[in-house]
Amino acid sequence: MLQPYRKLWSTPAVVPALSAVFLSALPIGMASLAIILSVQQWTGSLQWAGTLAGVFGAGNALGLLIQGRLLGGRNPAKLIMIMSLLSAAGFASLIMIGYADGPPVIMIGVVGLAGLSVPAITTAVRAWLPTVVLDPAGRTAGYALLTVLFQGAVLIGPLLVSLAVAIALPAAGLGLIAVLMLGSAVLYRSAVRSRGGTTRPAAARSGSGSRWWRGGLGWLLGINACVGLAAGVTAVAIPGVTSAAGLAFLAGAIASAGALGDVAGALGYGARGWPGRPMTRLAVVTGVAAAMAALAWAVAGVPWLLLFTGFCGGLLAAPLGVLLSGQLDRVVPAPDLARGYSSLVCAGLLAGAAGSGLAAAALPYLGERGLLLLPPVALLGAVGVAVPARWSVPE
Repeated sequence: MLQPYRKLWSTPAVVPALSAVFLSALPIGMASLAIILSVQQWTGSLQWAGTLAGVFGAGNALGLLIQGRLLGGRNPAKLIMIMSLLSAAGFASLIMIGYADGPPVIMIGVVGLAGLSVPAITTAVRAWLPTVVLDPAGRTAGYALLTVLFQGAVLIGPLLVSLAVAIALPAAGLGLIAVLMLGSAVLYRSAVRSRGGTTRPAAARSGSGSRWWRGGLGWLLGINACVGLAAGVTAVAIPGVTSAAGLAFLAGAIASAGALGDVAGALGYGARGWPGRPMTRLAVVTGVAAAMAALAWAVAGVPWLLLFTGFCGGLLAAPLGVLLSGQLDRVVPAPDLARGYSSLVCAGLLAGAAGSGLAAAALPYLGERGLLLLPPVALLGAVGVAVPARWSVPE
């Protein structure tokens, strides 16, 4: 059962490359909380601190799209190193400006720079893996581990900020972010230099790049947008339901249960081969996820049961992500993989933001529990996209 992982680990340079993904994801998990705590300490304004955290998030999303286009060039390691230097400089500048009581406008600029230049190492490694891991089962295991490592790092990141606050100051978290940015870039550079891939996956060799971009990738973006919309609504609905029941603390536990399910689902899915066409599997898993989301609405009157549905939701979300990532090898030419992956991620992020906004707008009409009716609808929309995509996306 673990054979795909053993093959993956035995491939030269894969271990340091995946380690670079983990190190680079830690700052992403740390950044929002570290910015909020530090800026609030400097300015005394939680509202201003939250605004700057939003600026960082927007810059990160935009930077991901830009780097996705540029990573298809001849020297992605050089681009990653430059971006890490810029991002680390942005965080270091924020520390200096904060302690010097600098003007807020400058804070916006340096935080925006720090977010825009967060090195897209996960995207780079995702585009690099198919060039060195030729076995399909090994590639699936690699995509699953990308999910596990990124999710684990994002969960650990806030704990590192809390530790920095406990032993020093909130700004120590910002300094640690800068160090991790540089360290992950150095590790990634050493990995890709030690084994530069030159072989494209067979499914990505043929066909017009523009054709795949307009066709097959469009289906994947549509599916991920529906999934992101459901996630965005859920992110607002769950805290609302638990707070209304007087169990506000339960929201964090439900989120953690979902993250644990995500890790378990990714590891389990990548550990073995699965029968059937990938797009058919995608439609089936999405349909089951819609049923689980409907169950969450049904049991929301007993909020403790949302721990179970949250875990199961994460358990299903992981195979969805791995399947979508794996299909990129079939619909996007190898030189455009970084661009395709960054577009896929951004589609989910933007749809998630739209889902949160939709939930806020619908709350007066549906109530906290009624919001949980929206995720099943969004996921059924993903099924509606996945079913016809079976005849358009190559297998």
